[in-house]
Amino acid sequence: MGMYFNTAATTEMNGKINNAFSGGNIAFWKNPMRRNLFGRIGEGGASLASIAGQNGLFPNAGYSSAVGRRWFKWLDDLEANANASLRVHFFKHLDPTAKCKEIIFQVAPKANLPISIRARRDPASGNVPYTLIVNIDTPTAMAVRAAIKRRMKTRKKAKM
Repeated sequence: MGMYFNTAATTEMNGKINNAFSGGNIAFWKNPMRRNLFGRIGEGGASLASIAGQNGLFPNAGYSSAVGRRWFKWLDDLEANANASLRVHFFKHLDPTAKCKEIIFQVAPKANLPISIRARRDPASGNVPYTLIVNIDTPTAMAVRAAIKRRMKTRKKAKM
């Protein structure tokens, strides 16, 4: 997972997030206190940006670097545009009784807004250890710039 697709930070953050939720680290996230961070906001849950910041999941350039700020903005956008579905997946599959052995994130570019999320289990069913594969389709930087340009043009027309 990274900022908007097609940046070096996208690759860096995708690797960091996949490592954080790998088989060797999944028990850390299944701890009830950490899992509850993915619960509903207002019921003990925290924003994805807050969870990432508190757990050192930000670009090597630094928490408050330009790249870091874009990362946290992307997490906020991800959470807002995905209707909290990512939060629901985390909470469900990080249940200590769930047999989820790892969560893998695959980020793919798309030419338009908003960000979208699809998740699936591998294997798809059965009471066996499984991997949760989360596909995140995120706009390219060019698509984001085009959307901003359209929005600015619409605002300019409205002021006339």
